[in-house]
Amino acid sequence: MNTYAHWLDALTPFEWESVDWTKTNTQISKETGRSYPVVRYHRMRLGMPKVRPDYKHSKVNWDALDWTQSDNELSRRTGINITTVRNRRIKLNKPKPAFCKNYRGESVKVTEQMIQNADWAFRRDADLALEWRTSRERVRQIRQLHGKPECDYKKQSGKTLECLRWISTNKADIEGKHLNDIIPLLPVGTRQVRLRALKKSGVRVDWTYSQPYCNPHVRIINWDLPNIALKFIWTSFSRANGIPAARSRFGISVARWDLRFGRAKLSDDLLQAIAAEVDKAKSAGVVPDEAGLNEWIKGKE
Repeated sequence: MNTYAHWLDALTPFEWESVDWTKTNTQISKETGRSYPVVRYHRMRLGMPKVRPDYKHSKVNWDALDWTQSDNELSRRTGINITTVRNRRIKLNKPKPAFCKNYRGESVKVTEQMIQNADWAFRRDADLALEWRTSRERVRQIRQLHGKPECDYKKQSGKTLECLRWISTNKADIEGKHLNDIIPLLPVGTRQVRLRALKKSGVRVDWTYSQPYCNPHVRIINWDLPNIALKFIWTSFSRANGIPAARSRFGISVARWDLRFGRAKLSDDLLQAIAAEVDKAKSAGVVPDEAGLNEWIKGKE
């Protein structure tokens, strides 16, 4: 025990005999507020037996496990480190799995039916090796020996591959449809994963206005007006930066009446264009923020 901890313990006496020594030093340290070395010192002073922490692997019934499975499978099922499982197998003298390439014994035989039923175009060697309980090199040899096609999506995630497989099966039904009608039909993955799979597949899809800020009003907006005026007029954009984001995405040039940095002034032509744009928005079913627009105009006069 270090000097400071010993001095602090002597300064504030504590009845260590009343402590529950069946707990670990860490638990007692948290309950008493004393440091770990102090608790360990008093355990040795009182002659109390050591208490090992209740590790996760101590709760596992090792004899009840199926030791015909590999260490990797047992590790995933129990949530215990694979090194601990391997050491426990050696300690208990359990048999080594025959299908693991690192162990001696007969490997699992890949039958002709397994080869014919495999989806070679969308399954990577690593995926088939995990399913067949063999090595990835063996799957590569089988693919080459039987003339099976190479998987074009080796660097894609499992969810992306599943989406690509679904797109390939339903290509005739989804081709030409709008993106927002196809995305909910894909089986798994987030929106980004499904978009990535659609782009990778090369299927002809209507990508118009696929983003939230690209609403149908983009085509009828008078982009000669400044962004701040369009923001008050076209309130249908859900995002605060919807107008400048749409201008940037579609490559629309700077507004004709750009009032920033004194480039233009609030002229009669601009006021007439703003009034016409307000009427256009109302006819399109949009409710402009006329109060905010008028306040902005007064600030510019």
